[in-house]
Parts: sequence; C-alpha cells; structure tokens
Amino acid sequence: MSFRREDFFGLDFSWFCYDNLGMIGEFITGYGFIPNHIFNDETSYNHMLEYFYRLPCTSNSELSSAIKKRAKRSHGDFTIFLKKSRTGLFVYDYKGHYGPYERISIPSKPLLIEQVPDNIKKTLVKAPATFSGDETIVF
Repeated sequence: MSFRREDFFGLDFSWFCYDNLGMIGEFITGYGFIPNHIFNDETSYNHMLEYFYRLPCTSNSELSSAIKKRAKRSHGDFTIFLKKSRTGLFVYDYKGHYGPYERISIPSKPLLIEQVPDNIKKTLVKAPATFSGDETIVF
C-alpha cells in the first residue's frame, strides 16, 4: 500500500540511507527531499522505521561541531539526536524550509549497511556523501 509525501509535508518525517563508506544515517525533514520510493510501500517503510528505532545502543555519540556552537548559544535540547546516534546512526536534520540537511549527531561506532538485514537494505538509497566528513548534504 502506498502513502503520499503530501500527507507529511511540514511534519517531521524520518528516512534512512547509507553513504559512500556504507555508514547509515537518519534524515529528518518536514520540507526537504525524501526519496520517492519511500512512499511506494507503507508497510516496508514501517518495518524499516521499527527496525532502526529498536536498535540497541552500541556506541557513544557527540554533537557535530556546528550544533555544538548552536547549543551554546540557544541551550537547545539535542538529547534525542544523541540517543539515535548511540545506535550507530549519523543524524541529519533539514535546516529550515530551504535546507540543506545538516549533521546533528555523530556515532563513535557507525552502523554499517552490511550489518542490516536484507529486507531493510532494499529500502535504503545511497547518499552522495560521506557522513563522517560532510556537515551538510544536498540531494
């Protein structure tokens, strides 16, 4: 069963991909790019979401350098992003209404695509980036 991008426009929506080194990232957006194939099968999407949200903590995490500076100025709460990165995920959030995706948190031990079950792998796309080096990403 398919569902529509329009139903989530403006709401936080998570999707996942892997980078040039096989590391996995979570991308959160309300207004930014989401691969079209994500909306082809709601059941597969929900399985993917459940898989990533149930991962155990296997890593330490830290905020990216840009977010550390922002956190000092605004005293924002980035706890949820740090928690997600403790499962091995790099976490990016779409900046404002116009982007780009900005790296929020970094795992010390990244989750790799070869560690993910085949049914989840097929839902992931390759990002034109290297998460460990790219603070921002444009799709």
